[in-house]
Amino acid sequence: MQQKILHLILFFLGSTLALNAQADSINMTSFVGQPTAVGIDLVWMTNGEHNVEHFILERSLDAVNFEPIETMKKSNATGLKTYEYSDNNIFREQVYYRITTQLSTTQEVSAIIVVMRNDRLNLPNIMIYPTITRDVVHIVKNSSEDLSGAYVRVFDLSGNLIINKAVGGDFLVETIDVSGYEAGAYVIELYKDKYAKQAKFIKQQ
Repeated sequence: MQQKILHLILFFLGSTLALNAQADSINMTSFVGQPTAVGIDLVWMTNGEHNVEHFILERSLDAVNFEPIETMKKSNATGLKTYEYSDNNIFREQVYYRITTQLSTTQEVSAIIVVMRNDRLNLPNIMIYPTITRDVVHIVKNSSEDLSGAYVRVFDLSGNLIINKAVGGDFLVETIDVSGYEAGAYVIELYKDKYAKQAKFIKQQ
């Protein structure tokens, strides 16, 4: 009799664990990213969410070290669901994303996607210096090309935009004051329409 009761208890526990494992699940059918004029648009779709609490969208520049950039609540819709997020002011040539789904008792991590920005053509005859500085970075134009309407932007190595400013007309030398920046590595970019020139620089104390 005791043996039968023990078997029933084990069966009950096994069935409960199996049901819980089945209940906590996410069926992510697609996850894509598209570069835009203002950043990167991300879209993912699910068709089957069980005990989903929220989604954590994460970004990386090396596909190894990820940082959370947004937590999104689950949709209350039924069936096929679509989620969208705009990661604005991200202009790196290559950025990686993944999604961690928080379930009631576990987490599930999606496959990693890479978003390539290949809509920028190289802007020739531009020199950017110095690459190690405490105060300023100079952008020098070594051609007769009219760059009126061009912009300069600086972003850190996480892809966060620091400045985005118009140049002073058809310049010969454009000087960017970085004296107030924290010490570290940055990327500076001169761009106009689909043309751009990038360089990395180190800000020292």
